[in-house]
Amino acid sequence: MRKKNIVCICGTRPEVIKFVSIVRALEKTDWANVILVSTGQHREMLDQKLGYFDLKPKRDLNLMQPNQQLAQLTARLIAAIDEALKKEAVDLILVQGDTSTTLAAAMVAFFNKIPLGYIESGLRSGDILHPFPEEMNRILICRLATLNFAATEKAKQNLLAEGIHADSIYVTGNTSIDILLEEAKKPITLKIPIDSGKKLIFVTTHRRENFGEPLVHICQGIRKFVDLNNTVQVVIPVHKNPNVYEVIHRILGNHPQILLTDPLDYDQQVALMKASYFIMTDSGGIQEEAPTFGKPLLVLRENTDRPEGIEEGVAQIIGTSTDSVFNAACTLLQNRALWEKMARKTMPYGDGHAAERIIEIIRNWFTISH
Repeated sequence: MRKKNIVCICGTRPEVIKFVSIVRALEKTDWANVILVSTGQHREMLDQKLGYFDLKPKRDLNLMQPNQQLAQLTARLIAAIDEALKKEAVDLILVQGDTSTTLAAAMVAFFNKIPLGYIESGLRSGDILHPFPEEMNRILICRLATLNFAATEKAKQNLLAEGIHADSIYVTGNTSIDILLEEAKKPITLKIPIDSGKKLIFVTTHRRENFGEPLVHICQGIRKFVDLNNTVQVVIPVHKNPNVYEVIHRILGNHPQILLTDPLDYDQQVALMKASYFIMTDSGGIQEEAPTFGKPLLVLRENTDRPEGIEEGVAQIIGTSTDSVFNAACTLLQNRALWEKMARKTMPYGDGHAAERIIEIIRNWFTISH
């Protein structure tokens, strides 16, 4: 079998994190050439992670623009990815997640009749507006995929319920756990100033559907919580998006118990999770990672596409209203029995071997189909 050219397309920080183990595994094979393409959808934060993991894209499309709108961004992505792939002999395209980059790459694969492997297929919230536009992106992408790599059995069942052919679905675990477990083995020292006399609360919020009033209410709830509990320190790495950055700094800046930082290197984020008393987030990736360290999780969303943590009892959906954020944080801080119930180490999203499974499935697929 001649070497197969496999193109991995990414454009955002989470995509890089979840592609690391895939790219490294492919590079170790004797049957595949891996071609990494970056769209630059989230320029600065993407470059931070590419540099940290020493990943070097063969092609960088550099498409990010200030205040980019979804329709215009998607149109630019489709055109640029299509043009880039004309310069390669492509046997398989791999995409991950649910961003505009992922959707555009899937459409280009379809238009050019190139097989598509979809990593993290089958996530569903049941509401096409939450998360937006990710939920609809997922629904579209899985129908364009040749190989659907579902992280969990629940994700597989979601795909089957939508009529996706069973022969295209493989349960592999999530690649985020692969790199998380690898990084967690390293001795990591937190570089940010932490007050060891206080309980550390790690907070992230950046999702598009929380822009505007929901984010204002989240921040007001956190501010009220901190004002009434002098035993905590809240640490928030602030997303560079102006819709997030301005609101968080305006409401939560200049508070002695709240530390606002730039986005963290991956090892620092892992160290911060491990040091935290509990976590509050609207991030999908952190919902997957927190249970691995036994960290109680409050989900700053109206629903979730990762129900496994909820079903395990280690995460709660608390919404975005000021009162719900305040009350949930106070309850988890003050109710030791609840905290202990939620602070159980569990791994519902993977065991650290997802990339190995995905690469083996791809190799077998090439052998059978060619």
